Amino acid sequence: MARKRNIELENIELKPQVIGHTYKKKSNIGRVIIMFVILGLVVYFIDDVSVFINRLLGRQTADTIEQNANKNNLNVQLPENNENKIEYKEISNDLIFQNNDLEFSNFVYANSKLSVTISNNTQHDINVSTKKIFLETYDQVENRTLLQTFKLDVGIIKAGARETLTLDIDKDFKVISVHEKDISLYPEVTLQANEEGIATLSCTLGYNKIDYTFKDSKLVSFNHNYANNGVTDESYQTDFNYYQNLVSSYTDLTGFDATFSSSEYGFTAIIKVDLQQANLSNIENKYYYAYNEQAKVIKYEMETYGFKCE
Repeated sequence: MARKRNIELENIELKPQVIGHTYKKKSNIGRVIIMFVILGLVVYFIDDVSVFINRLLGRQTADTIEQNANKNNLNVQLPENNENKIEYKEISNDLIFQNNDLEFSNFVYANSKLSVTISNNTQHDINVSTKKIFLETYDQVENRTLLQTFKLDVGIIKAGARETLTLDIDKDFKVISVHEKDISLYPEVTLQANEEGIATLSCTLGYNKIDYTFKDSKLVSFNHNYANNGVTDESYQTDFNYYQNLVSSYTDLTGFDATFSSSEYGFTAIIKVDLQQANLSNIENKYYYAYNEQAKVIKYEMETYGFKCE
């Protein structure tokens, strides 16, 4: 007979054991609502966003901006369109252009020359040289092709006075415009500079050769060489006297180095100007530009005077 065995159990308090976690999944309904709200705003304002981006990228048009502004009742400032400011008119005897305080009239076109009268109708003097006013010729009004560009530079016109300017026309035309042009619209120019950042732009026309010297793309000096070998020309003596007196007047000016020489074959006037020292405020010469002028300004304007610049 088997013997019974008494087993004693230890009285131990049971404690809970953590063997894992369960999470209650959060609802995404809030995120979905926010996404739909953002999407709705983007769709509603998509035109305005497009206008903003295009303006940053420089691709805006006045029509697009105005249409979107009217659609959403927005106060949007339209970009200025320089083309809309330009008037194109067929040549006629009673043709008149107005530019601020100046009036351009009496256009006469004959024998490959165009003359125009520039009137100052104010009570104060106007220095036309400080303005960027151009006359341009075209073949027709619609689908026009630009033929020639001239900078209208006649110096100072006294109050109530007028000046007549005559231009040499190379290409026959039917339409002209007279307008002021912003420098930002001038074609860009790239000059080849040496290791020291020095570059030269040479402009030639007839007896004139002017070398403009730039330092880090800014004008610092120029050298004007006028060599007249037309001793048989009717205007030779007048030209001779003019440049001889001109060189003499520059002799004592700071920053100017001027010389005059002549022979039986003609005469040469050489005028060198250091613009870091010279003062051009009293020098009336439209070919002479001030210190730090941009190359694109000189090239564009000198070529409208008939020079070839390279």
